[in-house]
Amino acid sequence: MKNYNKVFISYAKEDIEAANKLYDYLKRFCFEPWLDKKELLPGQDWNYEIRKALREADFIVLMLSNISVAKRGYVQREYKLALKYYEEKLESDIYIIPCKINDCDVPESLSKYQWVELYRRSEKDEYYQIIQSLNIQQQKYLNVDKLKSILNTPLEYKEIEIKEMIKEIYPYTQIDINYPQFIHTENIELKILNSIIENIIYPIYTNYKLYSAQSLLSNSLTSDYTLNSEEGDLFNSNNELEITYSFNMLSQSIISFDIWRDCYQSGAAHGYKYIKGHSYVLNPLEEITIEKLFDNEESVLNSFHEICHEKLKDDALNREVIENREEEFFILEDSYPLKWETFDNFYLTKNAITVIFNPYEIAAYSCGHFIVSINYDEILSIHPNLKNLRKIKELCNQ
Repeated sequence: MKNYNKVFISYAKEDIEAANKLYDYLKRFCFEPWLDKKELLPGQDWNYEIRKALREADFIVLMLSNISVAKRGYVQREYKLALKYYEEKLESDIYIIPCKINDCDVPESLSKYQWVELYRRSEKDEYYQIIQSLNIQQQKYLNVDKLKSILNTPLEYKEIEIKEMIKEIYPYTQIDINYPQFIHTENIELKILNSIIENIIYPIYTNYKLYSAQSLLSNSLTSDYTLNSEEGDLFNSNNELEITYSFNMLSQSIISFDIWRDCYQSGAAHGYKYIKGHSYVLNPLEEITIEKLFDNEESVLNSFHEICHEKLKDDALNREVIENREEEFFILEDSYPLKWETFDNFYLTKNAITVIFNPYEIAAYSCGHFIVSINYDEILSIHPNLKNLRKIKELCNQ
């Protein structure tokens, strides 16, 4: 990766002492200054080497003095080449840094660039300002390279499997887990996402094993577990944990997935199925929350709450959970409050935000999951000024 630390020092030979001081100072801060008196070797084509160094430089420091600004010859050519190469840069880029070593007039062609004056204050203060400018622009270049690297990183992943059958004590405990891990972890954001996913999976896995072990120990002390066949089928069913996943959005800008957990404890009336959505924007990596998505606007919360409520009732009617669209009894008391937290379990697709309500969260277990998809445009038609949602919509459709 390029370091963006090459600094070409242009000067008149009469100002070599000032140029040497700057050269040494830049070296101390891990920059690579180029000064002809230090870099040119005997026998080299000096004209070619100077032009090459000037062309390859990330920054150009022009040492201005009464002598250099009035002098014809190569120093003026260096000024002109620096201005020519600047045309390839962004206007906001720091590339040319004029450095006055005495009270000289700055050439008109260089007057647009902020200069430093080494002769008015402490040289160290002025040198430090130069280092600050170089550091700022260097970081800009590095950030652009990082972004390019991220955008060019393939989003390939492998599937990790954990399969266990614990038979030391009845009932058995069966565990079947699948989760993704991105392969190209040279992209630090994908590496962090791998850790995030593992931090979702492993607490569930370890806590389930601990709970199962504790319950099995308790049962072994208080109950008789008998086999109902020679093959070893248990009268009591096994403890079971299954975890799987699904990507709903996988792009260089947005990654959104859900984790499915299906678990059953031996002796329970029924198992429990739980889905949790997770969404992240890349470059830089940041979790997408419902508040951020809707700019934390309370008016949007009201609209979203109402839209979602209507879709929930339609779903309940289609499933024959209710017979009349006006019925509300299927939603458990206090389970659908007007709060952001009500909708914090969601994932994103290309066109919609999908909110997940797990069993028991808003309705009886027998009603199962309620999954509500609301198109981005449906919200934006009511609240057109939502910057974050509009941005997410654009990223999802790139």
